[in-house]
Amino acid sequence: RYLEPDVTAPGVNILSAGYGDGTGLAQHMGFGQASGTSMAAPHVAGAAALLKQMHPNWTPTQIKSALMTTSVTDVWLDTAQTVPASVLDMGAGRIDLTRAGDPGLTFDDPSLSFGSHMAGSTATLVVTATDIRAAGAARTYALSAMADAGITVTVNSPSLTFGGGESKTFKVTVDTTGAAPGDYGGMIHVDYDSHMNHLPLWVRVEAAPEAKVLLIDNDFSDLLGYPDYSGFYMDALDNLGVPYDYYNADLHFANSQTLPSAAELAAYDVIVYWTGDNFYDNGSFTVATPLTEIDMQVLTDWQFNGGRLFASGQDLASAWDALDISGTGYFLYAGNLGAGYLQDSIFDPAGDGLLPPVPAVIGQPGSPISGVALDISGSAPITDVVDGEEIIVGWQDGAANQYYVDEIEIAPYGDVEAPETVKPILAAIDGYGLQAGYVGATRAASPRLEHPAQFPYRSIYLSFGFESINNNTGYNTREETMAAVLKWLTDEVAVTVTGPGVVADPNDVAVFETSLTSSVAAALASCRLDFGDGSAFAEGLPGGTAFAYVYGAVGAYTVRAECTDSLGFSAIGETTVDVQQGYTTPVTETFLASGDTFIAQGLPADNYGRWAFLYVGAKDALRSLVQFDFSAINPAYPVDQATLWVYVDAFSGADKAAEYRLDSSDYWFAEFGPHVQVTYRTP
Repeated sequence: RYLEPDVTAPGVNILSAGYGDGTGLAQHMGFGQASGTSMAAPHVAGAAALLKQMHPNWTPTQIKSALMTTSVTDVWLDTAQTVPASVLDMGAGRIDLTRAGDPGLTFDDPSLSFGSHMAGSTATLVVTATDIRAAGAARTYALSAMADAGITVTVNSPSLTFGGGESKTFKVTVDTTGAAPGDYGGMIHVDYDSHMNHLPLWVRVEAAPEAKVLLIDNDFSDLLGYPDYSGFYMDALDNLGVPYDYYNADLHFANSQTLPSAAELAAYDVIVYWTGDNFYDNGSFTVATPLTEIDMQVLTDWQFNGGRLFASGQDLASAWDALDISGTGYFLYAGNLGAGYLQDSIFDPAGDGLLPPVPAVIGQPGSPISGVALDISGSAPITDVVDGEEIIVGWQDGAANQYYVDEIEIAPYGDVEAPETVKPILAAIDGYGLQAGYVGATRAASPRLEHPAQFPYRSIYLSFGFESINNNTGYNTREETMAAVLKWLTDEVAVTVTGPGVVADPNDVAVFETSLTSSVAAALASCRLDFGDGSAFAEGLPGGTAFAYVYGAVGAYTVRAECTDSLGFSAIGETTVDVQQGYTTPVTETFLASGDTFIAQGLPADNYGRWAFLYVGAKDALRSLVQFDFSAINPAYPVDQATLWVYVDAFSGADKAAEYRLDSSDYWFAEFGPHVQVTYRTP
């Protein structure tokens, strides 16, 4: 959770190449006006290039610092200049190249993001400031803090004195005692003469509810008198013993924001959201209705900071204005849910008023509800007469309302080659699908050895209403479905890897053990190991946790283990190993026999060895024995190879060539010269 943006730059009605009149080459070769970040970003990039030219030894952080701390803070959100921009709107401010080239100091870090904290807590960040001069007289900078009402910001020193090239640190502390939930900003000023620097700061104060699940009702039951489906969600959570808070977004219509603030949402781990029979997007009426464009930005902000979303509704794509890329809700629908709208009713495309068959949908292999079969045909209504009119007040089981179950494709932003982060969760049975008949999707990412950093949010989307699931027809129930959804959404994985720490020799075997823990007790599925030496990742056996490896080279290595649980979530653990040079280049030494003997056939209990070399002089020799003394080799020295050589050294016999024979019909004798060549390694 970081303060964004860093800076702002001119981006409205900018004269730019590539926007000429006409089409094709004429448009690209001409000039015209354009607006947006595509215009602001080149201003910042060009400014950074100029600073690098002025100060070729500056680091990227110093360039960023100079652009931020010398920026203009007189920024407004309206042309009448009545609404000043906050740090969340402008970052440090609008870049000013007339000052950025000589900031006096550069800072690491020039943006103070304190993240999220509960009210009543304090947090401190340490900032390093460096005088950009190579030398020069001392300069004393005054330090001060300004902050939004509700929080207190202090600096641990009123001033700092710098010599040329000198670096010093100071501490900034935020106190949120008494602060209401919300986003707060401020500035730290570090000033000397014409060198007026400022660093933006931001902190989010969160509420601390007992529940970690928030129900958001957007079924229009309080706006258009549609049936109220909140009871289905509440009852399922009550039966599971899961505490929750309830929020009715429909009651906040006619506001540009109908959801709680991002700071209030940040207190919840999971949001369960439903649209019921609602299919009206914001703009359908003369007043704003949920979800508004700001609501979608708030929900996106909450998700990008780790929020877990369970969204359900047969016409959710329509209610979010996400039927195609032009809709205001397309980014949230296609990006966060990972879905693409295909058709309005997969079970009743002709509009004959048909409810889904029994069962209607089945969980896809590898999904959180793999093999689950759901009956979403609903049940008989419970009615009552109010003011002479019969109205539905409930159902005997599930709600019989699923006439418009959307078919979706797993195609974020229309990309049919969807990444592995998006997967189907449910498919229709006996539907009239245009493609694969998908009616549910999940989106999540876990760290991988190849990509350790991943987005933290997760989503489960049902293109039908959870309220329609029947409990009493022999198929999976609402409680079973909700339990599986929450288990998948809230699974947190931790991985540890342990090893020897030190390996005495590059050719020794290093053994590593991995372990995985899951917050929902999911089982270990698999592990992979990166030994840290550039070799291919090792794939473990299913459920295996031990890995053995010979490095073959001296060095300090960081070993990373990626383990995945049965729900498909993974984490990475690390350890280090120091492979030492325990032995040098192998040494080869020759050892001559230190003793010998042979055993004769006639007297097998005796032996006749008496020469410096093995001397065999009888036809009845049964066995020749040779002794070697290796005491000169330290027992701790590893032996790579030992080779026994036996050769004829001399021969006594009339006119016969010297030879080595195991047996002979002739009487002969010879002296055999045995020796051993031993290759071993020494420290």
